[in-house]
Amino acid sequence: MSERTRTTVFAAAAWLILSPLASAGVLPPEALMLAPHRAVYNLELGSARASSSVAGVRGRLVFEFTGNVCEGFTQNMRFVMGVSNRDGGETMSDLRSTTWETPGGDKFKFTVDDYQNAEPSDATSGSAERPAEHDAVAVSLAKPKSEKLSLLPDTIFPVQHTIRLLGAAIRGEHAMAANLFDGSDKGQKASFTNSIIGKLRPAVANPDIAAVKNAERLNVLRSWPVNIAYYATESAKAEGTPEHEMAFTVYENGVVSKLAIDYGSLSVKGSLAEIEFYPPAKCPE
Repeated sequence: MSERTRTTVFAAAAWLILSPLASAGVLPPEALMLAPHRAVYNLELGSARASSSVAGVRGRLVFEFTGNVCEGFTQNMRFVMGVSNRDGGETMSDLRSTTWETPGGDKFKFTVDDYQNAEPSDATSGSAERPAEHDAVAVSLAKPKSEKLSLLPDTIFPVQHTIRLLGAAIRGEHAMAANLFDGSDKGQKASFTNSIIGKLRPAVANPDIAAVKNAERLNVLRSWPVNIAYYATESAKAEGTPEHEMAFTVYENGVVSKLAIDYGSLSVKGSLAEIEFYPPAKCPE
């Protein structure tokens, strides 16, 4: 399982692109709806192909979202997962990432540290910037080595992607495509994402989160089932096989529940176990 695959799981989930108005300083209303919070998800095996030799999965995903539309958004994620094989062995991966992006989506900073069996494996850090609306996105890497890269002008960042996804869902749209850069894969490239948005679920009590403390706040919010397929490039979509897929329920405040992550050879289920909502950060006067 690649570091890129593990990172995009929640640099997605959290999963997203602002409208062109953002460059003029006008943010879409969905940006104001995002709720600062810390969520914990328990992970377990969904299914595994016989050829994979996977016997089980155990793990935990901790995701924290903070910030506001004045100072920018920060996402912290820790994704720990143990994969056991039929011979009794286990491989433990521990992915830690921190990202920050401006409200208008023109600047992005990222740090990703990957550990395998408690030993450092990869470290990536850098920044990306879109100087103007139609300019290419310029990436400056500090780790694993100093390097400059250029991405397509329509490439967007994780929180942007979430905002656009919510906007599309609220408008009643059922599909969204975007080039997404989150700093994974050693910061070398973006993914082409194809999102399918399901039918609106009205604000009702959700049995999937009934036992989760503080989750009752979600019962007064609308939600949508979403499936996102990740491709190496847009042209790869024509071949029909994504690098991985992620399904989840997203609430209109950006909180996610009921995860399903399909890596091809195996799938992982994630259930919301804990959630804490933070007081909204106030903009400086």
